[in-house]
Amino acid sequence: MVIDILVDERCGLDLVLDDQCAQIQYWSHDLTTAVINLLDWPAVALPVTFADKETDVNDATYKGISPLDTEIHNDYDADIYHGAPVSVQVIGRRLQEEYVIGLAEQIGVALSL
Repeated sequence: MVIDILVDERCGLDLVLDDQCAQIQYWSHDLTTAVINLLDWPAVALPVTFADKETDVNDATYKGISPLDTEIHNDYDADIYHGAPVSVQVIGRRLQEEYVIGLAEQIGVALSL
């Protein structure tokens, strides 16, 4: 089986606010982007929607799989992140930059972005 394109979450973390910049350990858990960069695969971050404080509320019953997961989940504040972009990452095979950009444009058109 050959996969030409992979559409994945951009990052499983909230936006990093100015006062969180010292908490660099969050960024070390963005393994998807790190692996894609190490493999030299082209990728495009594509905003697909925006956070909405009415629908994207923090789930009080959430049980994290690790203390860091719980901390990241608890850092989410719907009022702060309201209007922030939510993105996916369109990932292609090595040396297929034009194909990835073209597909990202088609996805954007299909989603009416």
